[in-house]
Order: sequence, then structure tokens, then C-alpha cells
Amino acid sequence: MAASWEVNSSYVRSLSRAMQRLGKNAPGLSSTTEAMLARPNDQTWWPGARLVELLESLETAHGRETVDALSIRASHDGMSLLVRPLVSVVLTFSKSRGQALFSRVDTFTAVGVRGVKASFTPEGNGGEAVFLFPEAVPAVVASVWVGMMDVAFSLARGGRLVDTKVSPTEHRYRVTFSG
Repeated sequence: MAASWEVNSSYVRSLSRAMQRLGKNAPGLSSTTEAMLARPNDQTWWPGARLVELLESLETAHGRETVDALSIRASHDGMSLLVRPLVSVVLTFSKSRGQALFSRVDTFTAVGVRGVKASFTPEGNGGEAVFLFPEAVPAVVASVWVGMMDVAFSLARGGRLVDTKVSPTEHRYRVTFSG
């Protein structure tokens, strides 16, 4: 059976490194998820279910704030390197860095996650980013987007989450930009 959504090995590798740097473990993982964490480059894309298992284990052991912190670190340390070439092109002709970046959220998301639909609707000096999953996922998966948005706000030279609404198949984030 094919995975309905998948995560890029680069994010898994970055998350594994963040766990090591912050001294966090994920107890009780299946052998398949342990293998993914130990050898993320064994395949380019990993089933989303493996990431869900890892994030749930981390949340149970260390709490949601720690999972958010790990995702932020992983996003800055690894995924931002994958999207920097795209970002430089997008920002070259942009008046609003935040609007420019978020208007390409579908492209940036596809670099790290496939099978999840991403969109952005601009409103004033911000807007709403939406991520649609093909199946129900636990709320802790929202930590992935917290990390991604932290990178985007850094690259945009300002911004913040204003509101978050997470349901099993839809994650919505209202954002505002200061740069």
C-alpha cells in the first residue's frame, strides 16, 4: 500500500540531529521508525505515518513545546538549506517579503512533504496558510508547520502566527508580517 503523504529524508535527518543536539529521545518506536531515524538517507521519502509515530513519541516523552522546539531547530538547520535557492529568486522582485514567501507555500511545502496540499490566501499585511492532509493526523503534526513558518518569518525579516486552527485533516494558520 502506497503512503498517502510522505516526508523528505532531509527533514527526518534534520529532526534526528535536533534530537541529538537537544538530548531528546523517542521511546517505544517501532523498528521501522527507529531505522528511519537512524538512517534517514536509506530512502528519499518516508511514509507520513513514520513521522507521526516519531512526533507522538516525542510529545508523550517531552511535551508539545519540546516537539515545536525540535521542529524549529530541524527546519532552520536542514530544510532552510533546501529552499534558500527558491527563496532568493522569489524575493528578488518582491515588495513584501512575507507575502512573497507565503504565496509560494505550496512550492516550499512540496520540497519537504508530498501528498499534503498547501495554500495561502493574502489578507492585508498577512493572510492564511492552509495545509490539507489526505487522511486524519494527530495535532502534534502541526509542529512541522510551526518550524517551517519560523524559517519563513526569519527569511521575511519579521512575522508571527496570529491564530491556529488544527483539525485532523486541516491545519490553518493566520499570519501577519512586520517586514
